[in-house]
Amino acid sequence: MMPITDYMWPDDPDRDRALLIEKRAKRAGFRMNRKIAESGATGPDGFRLYDAATGCEFVRSRYLDDIEKFLNG
Repeated sequence: MMPITDYMWPDDPDRDRALLIEKRAKRAGFRMNRKIAESGATGPDGFRLYDAATGCEFVRSRYLDDIEKFLNG
C-alpha cells in the first residue's frame, strides 16, 4: 500500500502531519488512503480511514483534523 503522502503535492504543508497520523492509524489497526468522490458516491472526496482487516470505512473527510479527532477519540 502506498503511503498517504503519495496522494499529496510535494509542497503540501500537511505532509509531515499526514505521515504522523498515518503511523498512529497503523498502530491502531487502521489504514488511510485518498478517496475521490465518484458520481453517486456517499461521501466527499478526501482522506479515508478504514479498518485494515475488514475494509470497513470509519471516517472520510477533506480534513486531517477529523481523522485525528477520531484517533484521539
